[in-house]
Amino acid sequence: YELACHVLSRARTRFVYVGDPHVYPSTHARLNGVRKALFLKGMSLADENVLPGTEEGYKAIVEKVRTDKIDAVICNSDHDAALMMRKCLEAGFEIPGQVAIAGFDDQPIAKLLNVPLTTVAQPAQGLAIRVISTLRDRIENPDLPPTTVRIQGELIIREST
Repeated sequence: YELACHVLSRARTRFVYVGDPHVYPSTHARLNGVRKALFLKGMSLADENVLPGTEEGYKAIVEKVRTDKIDAVICNSDHDAALMMRKCLEAGFEIPGQVAIAGFDDQPIAKLLNVPLTTVAQPAQGLAIRVISTLRDRIENPDLPPTTVRIQGELIIREST
């Protein structure tokens, strides 16, 4: 949600999301955050603008940028964002001039790309502490119901947006 709000604050209005929401719960949650941010601004993300991080998906996105149908790409991961950035740069697009690109995870590559990537850092230590605590509680009380652990990431703003 916070990442999409940031991209919206950069006067971007035509979004695409890269990632398959049916694979991982985190992908679904990230996509829902993008949709929520757009909804609160009176916009929406069409299903046709949720594309997989595949060669075909990247080609479709490059064509959407070329025809001015999108001006922002939010990727499920920094890996997908790095590949998307490469495809856009190869096509001659300016980042962030013609298209803003952002990802999730704050992988080391994010700050080393031709255009350093705006991303959301995942607090691995905080997540590990919560998982261990939850596991300990579960061992001590096996009848506890399953729980979902969500940890807030940190928005890292760089030049790609």
